[in-house]
Amino acid sequence: MFKFWKKHQPNIVLATLLVIITGLYFSRAAISIGTGFLAVIAILSFSKESISAFLKISSLSFIFIYILFILSYFNSSDKDEYWHFLFFQLPLLIFPLFFATQNIEKKRIEILLLFFVGLTVLISAGTIIDFFMAYQLNTEKIVQSKAIASITGIPHYQFSLLIIIAIICCFTLIKVAKYKFVSILSIFFLTLTIHLLAYRTAIFCLYGLAVFWFIRSLIYHQNRKNLALKGLFVFVFIVLACIFITPLQLKIQSTINDLSRIYNQENFNFYSIAQRYAATLNIIEIIKRNIWIGVSPADFSSEMKLQYETNAYLLIPENRILIHNQYLYYLGSFGLFAFIIWLSLWILNIISSFKRNQIGSYILLTASISFLVDNFFQLQIGFTSILLFYYLCSQSKISALH
Repeated sequence: MFKFWKKHQPNIVLATLLVIITGLYFSRAAISIGTGFLAVIAILSFSKESISAFLKISSLSFIFIYILFILSYFNSSDKDEYWHFLFFQLPLLIFPLFFATQNIEKKRIEILLLFFVGLTVLISAGTIIDFFMAYQLNTEKIVQSKAIASITGIPHYQFSLLIIIAIICCFTLIKVAKYKFVSILSIFFLTLTIHLLAYRTAIFCLYGLAVFWFIRSLIYHQNRKNLALKGLFVFVFIVLACIFITPLQLKIQSTINDLSRIYNQENFNFYSIAQRYAATLNIIEIIKRNIWIGVSPADFSSEMKLQYETNAYLLIPENRILIHNQYLYYLGSFGLFAFIIWLSLWILNIISSFKRNQIGSYILLTASISFLVDNFFQLQIGFTSILLFYYLCSQSKISALH
């Protein structure tokens, strides 16, 4: 049995990761089963050398946040919810432990990234076709401050994150000669997709990454003329997209309407950004009352419901959403000191990744930007995709974008 395991371990690892990647779009059960199997593989492969790899700066922010979930037991009223959270957040330990015990071959990483990009392109194409087959209905949704789910049923904000990660994976594959052309086409198509479907979260992340890359390149590289041409190309693309892509125009107008409701203090019901604004005001009140140790993740939802009873902002129950900001969620759940430690570890990891010139650093930066608009580390697709592709891109040894 042990000989069989040693002989076929690379193929078993590859198959397990392919199952998880497929599960991102088709089955949360596949993600759970695949992640559980990664834990088994990590345990079977564990050695003394794995400990130091596990405790590297690249993993400390994930490990620390899970320790905070464990310690929140002493501050939790709802113990059943506590145990649910503790089990659900286990991948924050499993993925760092797995990659501490495994050194996946570059060729197999390329297969995984190519499979994910191909799957994302196919699902994006299907979603665009589905969007235009019911164009009138879908554009009305955009006007009403709603967004379009993928054809596999994934909510728009999670699909947005997967598309941005796929674009970053393309920049990893683009440095492999035989994948260069298909990677360039995929980048163009996926970028067009988020504009055609008017995915605000994806656009926010994409241009946030572009601005960061532009500033970094301006500081560290001398070819200013080439950089200026790339900047001009991006600017022209944005202008043309805003002029010719109707769904994007509608999303921009919908966003302006949302913001005007906040400014004019109008009814927030059924307006996405306005509802998030109300949720933010309420979480700030919760943070003020629990600044030092937080309210614990297990009691967070109940505390928000109670706060809405005090300040409903005229929102009907179905529109009283939870906070859509990972930073405020952690601050409200764990308190100021714990939040500062976690944020410091998170930033140190980003800085360390950029110093090593790893393309995985752009996955962390994507997560950092997306955390401003949603709790992606409380969503299975969110933390699985971020952790998996951060470690894969980092292990690929391919340098960051220039």
